[in-house]
Amino acid sequence: MDHGILGFGSPKDIKEEVKRCIKAASQGGGYFAEPGHTILNAPWENTLAF
Repeated sequence: MDHGILGFGSPKDIKEEVKRCIKAASQGGGYFAEPGHTILNAPWENTLAF
């Protein structure tokens, strides 16, 4: 996931990036998306979009 998107992207940007990551990495299972440490700097609406 793009490291700056959670803090600086729009909720729409975040939804699209999560979809892209899941599509790219989920084949075969075992992948889950998580915000990591960047959640501390993210606006609340972006965290909810994630």
